[in-house]
Amino acid sequence: MVNNSYVIDLKEKGLNIEKIGGKALNLAKMSSAGFNVPPAVIVSVHAYDFFIKNELEGKISKILDSIDFNNEDSISHGCSSIRSIIKSEEVPENLFLEINHKISNLPDGYYAVRSSAVAEDLADTSFAGQLDSFLYIKKEDILKNIINCWASYWNDRAVKYRHDASIEHLDTEMASAGIAVLVQKMVSADISGVTFTANPVNGSNNIVIESTWGLGEAIASGIVTPDIFVLSRDGNIIEKNIKTKKQGYFLKNGANTLINIDEEDREKASLNEEILKKVLETGIELENFFGVAQDIEWAIECGNNGLSNDGTLNKDEKKHSTYLYPPVSSSNHSQRCIS
Repeated sequence: MVNNSYVIDLKEKGLNIEKIGGKALNLAKMSSAGFNVPPAVIVSVHAYDFFIKNELEGKISKILDSIDFNNEDSISHGCSSIRSIIKSEEVPENLFLEINHKISNLPDGYYAVRSSAVAEDLADTSFAGQLDSFLYIKKEDILKNIINCWASYWNDRAVKYRHDASIEHLDTEMASAGIAVLVQKMVSADISGVTFTANPVNGSNNIVIESTWGLGEAIASGIVTPDIFVLSRDGNIIEKNIKTKKQGYFLKNGANTLINIDEEDREKASLNEEILKKVLETGIELENFFGVAQDIEWAIECGNNGLSNDGTLNKDEKKHSTYLYPPVSSSNHSQRCIS
């Protein structure tokens, strides 16, 4: 039986997508299966439902009734009004106390506060990417950003999508309605990239791994072109293309910091053979676990060195740690993060 607590631990038994959303459910599955994941808690759909039904349901329903869903301005105005009243509403005391108690037990550091909607991972929906997530959040700011995630359930695109898909906005008893929030410690990544357990170019079962120094934002923003490794499933390197990586993003003082990579590392492969093998093995393990090809976003923390006081990169690749994160988006090829 699923725990009806407002805040749920990853190891809780009997979790399902209707209670914690797709993103959090996949992370909970990994954790229960013994994969190494950073500390996290899940603010359940039950918590969101209680918050909305406490004082807001009637107000939101009235605004929804006033929206002309054939008019973008009407949708935008109505959704903005709903988000505003959610952000201005006080959290009921019992919910506030439970969330704060769970947060206080988390280790110090910076956190990702991420929406985990029920509809995100359902096979017949395309809801992924319509809600908000917040990175590099201090513990004292987690509650505020949980509310921001709840408010993002009422983003214009999300509301229009639910309307067009005949998903009830306020009835979280429906199998595809509601939002949970995943609160997870961020890892100070020294190496990041993506693993494709099916070659995205030709569809073969060779593994393609892309990587760079620092956080993955450097690849996403186009600041660097990543190193590319093509491997057979037994670990043989079929192709290796090492790029020049002049800069990288690193977590420093709670923010993405763009630093220059030392010249000696710019032309160097961002993954040595030991770590490359581990990334490969983890990708195959995840594919086997979920039973479908995976596009895996990942990041690796090398020892405890990170950035030195002068902002340059220190790394001990012999002491790397590999963790697992939840999906970034969902489809038949669910994206995962390893860090």
